[in-house]
Amino acid sequence: MRLLSFFQRELAPTPGRLRAALRITVSAIIAVLVTVTVGGDYFPHGHWTIVTIFTVSQADAGASLRKSIQRVIGTLIGGGLGILVVIAFVDIPAFYVPLLGVVVTFGIFASFTTSAPYVMLLGSLTFVLVTFFPPGSGPTEAV
Repeated sequence: MRLLSFFQRELAPTPGRLRAALRITVSAIIAVLVTVTVGGDYFPHGHWTIVTIFTVSQADAGASLRKSIQRVIGTLIGGGLGILVVIAFVDIPAFYVPLLGVVVTFGIFASFTTSAPYVMLLGSLTFVLVTFFPPGSGPTEAV
């Protein structure tokens, strides 16, 4: 009974819900069409586009734009740091493994204590993805 009342409350019509749902749906359709049209050679990880759309989608367009900008910043910082670490410590696991722990610990700590938690959390997640994702592998390995 509590579950039914929860669903009724959460799925009740609210102002702006249709517009937000249409914005997300149209964005996802455009992303899929671009990925299929251009092909997997240029977008080998097209599935991340849909994940990003659902991740940054907020109640209004302004909040979605803010979160999108934070996502770009976090991705660039984490990806850049990941590339630097792979270049510098690829053959020295004694330095790489502790550094990985420090970066992830700092990212999680900063995501709880800073005013831009999404940037810090996504930066550390991107760092881990860049340093552990095997080059040339397909989307099935990403999951």
